Amino acid sequence: GAYLLWAGNGPMNNGRYYAQTVRVEYDGEYENPTIAESIYHYQQLTGQQPPYAVSDMNSFFIGLAVKEIAEDTGAWTNLMLRKLYSLIHNYEQYDNKTYSLQKSISPFLSKNPIGWGLIITLATMGGIMLSFVRKTSFFGILTLLVLYGVMVLSTFTANRYRIPMIPLMAVLAGGVPKLYFRKDQFARSDVIILSFSGVLMGIITFVPFFGIAAKDTYLADYALMANAAHRQGHDEDAIHWAQLALRIDSSRDDLREVAGLSRFNQWFGRPGAAPVVEEARKQLKALNVLNRNSPALAFARGVYLWKLGDHANACALWKYAVETYHHKTSAAAIVWNCDQDFEFLQTLPESLWRKTLAIKNRETGYSGDAGEEPLTEEVIQSATDAYEVAFEPFLKE
Repeated sequence: GAYLLWAGNGPMNNGRYYAQTVRVEYDGEYENPTIAESIYHYQQLTGQQPPYAVSDMNSFFIGLAVKEIAEDTGAWTNLMLRKLYSLIHNYEQYDNKTYSLQKSISPFLSKNPIGWGLIITLATMGGIMLSFVRKTSFFGILTLLVLYGVMVLSTFTANRYRIPMIPLMAVLAGGVPKLYFRKDQFARSDVIILSFSGVLMGIITFVPFFGIAAKDTYLADYALMANAAHRQGHDEDAIHWAQLALRIDSSRDDLREVAGLSRFNQWFGRPGAAPVVEEARKQLKALNVLNRNSPALAFARGVYLWKLGDHANACALWKYAVETYHHKTSAAAIVWNCDQDFEFLQTLPESLWRKTLAIKNRETGYSGDAGEEPLTEEVIQSATDAYEVAFEPFLKE
């Protein structure tokens, strides 16, 4: 909370959404990027070393936020005005995903006219109608909305923070049909005021002034969908989303890795699906130019090299993946193909390599982990066939 107060009121805030300034990648367990970023900035700004006390971090960021606001109230006021416009505007700011993009690709949402802009426009008219007859109720609801809005403005205007305002605004909007069904209760001047307020709010909330509806977050959406599709094994989708992201930012090697590994997964281990030599070399070249290190990348490059006949470098890559990451698939590749490195494997946990060795030696009855079914001749033959397909040479044409 304290970190978001500082980030939401300083130069890092773009007036629309929370933008990370520290890149966080996950090779293992998920880590909350906001927490990781707050720790990074705390360390950089204070020079403190871990462990960090949460109370100390909170006090530091609150104090820093107050100090920066006091030092440049003009810039802060300008920021608040931009955030206020973002809070009112129909465009739903980035909130882990960009709604405008997700809406455009969804058959269920693309034609749906209901959104923030429509609700706030009708709520404005309904609120004014309520003020004509029940001023106390009107000011009570208005006070709640203003107080909550101030709280939102203190941090970020992402859509999740606007959602609690919707029920109250929906209640106000529900009074608008009365203008038609009980038109005799409204003077001509009332109708003019209501019509003017509705048109004015409609212009404010729907017309995208000052770049409020910029699509600069589409890259994050494409990257998120590419990574999700890749991890779920939806290789064609992963390639599609990664390519869309790379059209926006061609420097993203992490997305080139996603596309390259998904392309590899499309054929690896599938009979008759592997590319011919020339295409395989192109795919390998695309992986080799990446400024990236990961076990999956090392394994894939090793497979390409092995199937192209460069066995020594293939084994070296797999060995690197096992040494650095304890990569089980690379260990299996070494057991199956690289006899010269078997002694190296014996220095590592048996869980990485022992089952593959049992398959290679056709040890029927072998059972590794507790509860694992013993190897049968049928299972061994199926695994052997799979290994042979996986590592057979590429065809020349």
